[in-house]
Amino acid sequence: MLSVVNPSFPALGLVVSGGHTSLYKLTSPTNLTRLGATIDDAIGEAFDKAASILNLPYPGGPHIDRLAQHPKANDRLIDFPISRLAKDSLDFSYSGLKTALLYAAKGKPNPPKLPGKPQRLAEPAPELDEQRTRDLAASFQRAAIRALTIKAQRALDQQPDFKSIIIGGGVSANSLLRSEFTKLAKDNNLTLHIPEMQYCVDNAAMIAALGSVLFQSGHTDDLTLEATPTTAC
Repeated sequence: MLSVVNPSFPALGLVVSGGHTSLYKLTSPTNLTRLGATIDDAIGEAFDKAASILNLPYPGGPHIDRLAQHPKANDRLIDFPISRLAKDSLDFSYSGLKTALLYAAKGKPNPPKLPGKPQRLAEPAPELDEQRTRDLAASFQRAAIRALTIKAQRALDQQPDFKSIIIGGGVSANSLLRSEFTKLAKDNNLTLHIPEMQYCVDNAAMIAALGSVLFQSGHTDDLTLEATPTTAC
């Protein structure tokens, strides 16, 4: 169930954005251990690339979501691959899903052509009309979000002491993510903490909220602090 009160710990944290797709175990607002992360594209980046393939505007996430919610959209048009990696892995991969969508939308190419030989598609794709664009968007979104719920459920099965789920990042605005994680939390008797829609893509609000918690916990830095870019989070 969705909660607006402070989360109970330990909590399962999920960060889903243009640059991150990561799972964490949080024992407090400031103590966390990474359980898994993407090994290639982040989910937000995958949505943007999917939108580009389908000739939709940037940023891609809201446009994919809008088309997927259309009453005539068929999210089972294509059973796109959902990367599970190793049996117990909590990491994510979206490169295969992106490639599968590319082939479904544009056709599957042959190996590189030999000199003097014409290049033809091995498997031409049907016309990318309005209906097929909706169906591909819905099929892509279903696979992308399903990858998240599979790995989240794996984490809950591996460590049954979790009491809540916390989700952050711009992709938390996705309608299917919100509905699927509401179900997942209910099925596991956990509380779900997810930002209100107006805060889902507000990086300033996220930074300020974390800064407030760190300050209250006594974590401060002086002006000698240096910015350290990292992809390890």
